[in-house]
Amino acid sequence: MEHIIRERILAFGAKRKRGPYKDATVKLYVTNIVNFQMMVQPDLPFDNLKWAHDVNNVKNQLTLVPNLQTKRNYLNALITSLQTMEEDQELIQQYIVLREFYSAEYDKSGYLTPNQQKIMDALSKEDIVKFIEDEITGSNGVKLQSNLKE
Repeated sequence: MEHIIRERILAFGAKRKRGPYKDATVKLYVTNIVNFQMMVQPDLPFDNLKWAHDVNNVKNQLTLVPNLQTKRNYLNALITSLQTMEEDQELIQQYIVLREFYSAEYDKSGYLTPNQQKIMDALSKEDIVKFIEDEITGSNGVKLQSNLKE
């Protein structure tokens, strides 16, 4: 099934106004749809997208994913896969709405994962300023040479 989805995504991408998908994007979509399917129905082989028709089950499984960006990525892969397989537009629209919900949540979160937020909360402004100053001048007070090539 992965091969079929890969080929369909490539063909679908060739018709897009924005141009074809890059190989890395196609690979990521296929990896994400396979991982997502294994999460939604772990006991069944990945040989179709019928599991995606149970929107409530898919939503329930997404609640187990802690990272908003991962949820969004799984939904992007699912939406694209459903579009390439010419599935029902109403079904696709339900997932688009769900993806937009998670995108809005992600935007509101400030782009930090819960672990990143915990680290940032533990740092003071002074710690961050000192770190930046040390990076610029070095701990011995001598300005460091830039590693950037001109």
